[in-house]
Amino acid sequence: MKKILPLIIVTLTLTGCISKEQADERLFKGCTAAAQLFLDEYFKIKTVKNKKFSPSLEFGNGFREVTIFAVESDGWLDIDNEYKCVFAEEMGLFGSTHRATLYQMKIKGKTYGIDSDKLSGDINTHINIKQVVEQAMNE
Repeated sequence: MKKILPLIIVTLTLTGCISKEQADERLFKGCTAAAQLFLDEYFKIKTVKNKKFSPSLEFGNGFREVTIFAVESDGWLDIDNEYKCVFAEEMGLFGSTHRATLYQMKIKGKTYGIDSDKLSGDINTHINIKQVVEQAMNE
């Protein structure tokens, strides 16, 4: 048994690990997909100028904030915009797993998700956001 435990630990650390950078990239994909839902018709995210990842100061431990600074475009007009997503996040032992759920999103002056301990927005919007975010993070 003493010889098997170190082997299991080494195997876990070498195979199924997800780094913080990989987890952040998943969150970035989810936040970008959610932002696309709220762009004006014909607009797409043209380029991402910068992205910032940090623990959420507002919500505390277990929450990760993603801020995306991007250019939206319809092919004629380019607009700078910022999208902020807060995810409830869990990392498994040694990075063996990563789970995240969009908790709150701020875009164009509106808040979706939990705001002041209440659900902001209608339930169909939340279901749609959740599906899009989960799909993007699992691609």
